[in-house]
Amino acid sequence: MTIKARTEYTEAIVLKLVRSNLFKNPIMVAVYIILEYFMVSVSINAIRQAISEEWPVFLAAIFAVIFPLIIPCAILATPKFAAKKGNALGAVIAYEFSDQEIIIDAVTKTETTHIQIEYSLFKRVCETKDAFYLYIQRQQAYVVGKTDITEGSALDLRNLLMKNSAEAGYKYITKGMKKSEEDG
Repeated sequence: MTIKARTEYTEAIVLKLVRSNLFKNPIMVAVYIILEYFMVSVSINAIRQAISEEWPVFLAAIFAVIFPLIIPCAILATPKFAAKKGNALGAVIAYEFSDQEIIIDAVTKTETTHIQIEYSLFKRVCETKDAFYLYIQRQQAYVVGKTDITEGSALDLRNLLMKNSAEAGYKYITKGMKKSEEDG
């Protein structure tokens, strides 16, 4: 059985993918915690200094509130920036799933590629209520929208990917789905 899909990587898809991977890197989490600790401690010291040296207290209060928010705001802006600067936005990817492999034809802003991927190369597959995420590396995935399937159905694709997960040794995960959706 062959299952085909054609997914256009819209800004919403790319943003969801970037956001889902943002805190999977432990180094990124450690850097965030250290920077946020630094921001808060500097803000506290600014308030202490303002009180002891008769610095305008309202300026210290403003500084104490705004300064620690710089890092979280930058982190929230990062996915949007990455989505716009990356090569994935606007890409059109055609998938052809067979029992042995997946054939992928990708057209991006800068290139056209044709590749064949065996299921054993996947690290994991994550199914959500809207899409399948086929991870080939820890933070790199192909996205197949359930509504983007042109031949076959989402249930057919789920069964094929689950069957191959047992044979190829990758994890098959469902996220944010009700039990009735998981059962088909």
